[in-house]
Amino acid sequence: MKVQKEVSGNWADERVVIDKVSYTIPAEGSLSLSDIWNSNQVSLTQVGKYRVYAAVVNSKGNVLLDNNDKPLEYYSVFNVVYVRL
Repeated sequence: MKVQKEVSGNWADERVVIDKVSYTIPAEGSLSLSDIWNSNQVSLTQVGKYRVYAAVVNSKGNVLLDNNDKPLEYYSVFNVVYVRL
C-alpha cells in the first residue's frame, strides 16, 4: 500500500506505507484497507492531489488477477488542501 501524488497528470510514488506483508483473506472474505492505513498514522506535508493505492501481488511483484481477469488492486483519490506547520 502506498501514497502516490499526481504530478503533471501522472501518479508518482510518494511513500510506501505497507510493503511485503502477508494477509490471509478467506474465500468470500474481505480485508479492511482503512484499518491498515489508519493504524500507520500516515501524514503528508504538501498540498496536492493524492491517492492511496493497494494491490495484491505475487512474489515477483506482479499484480494478481481475480476470476474475471481484473487486477486485484484498489485506489482512492483525495486532496490535501491544508497542511499544519
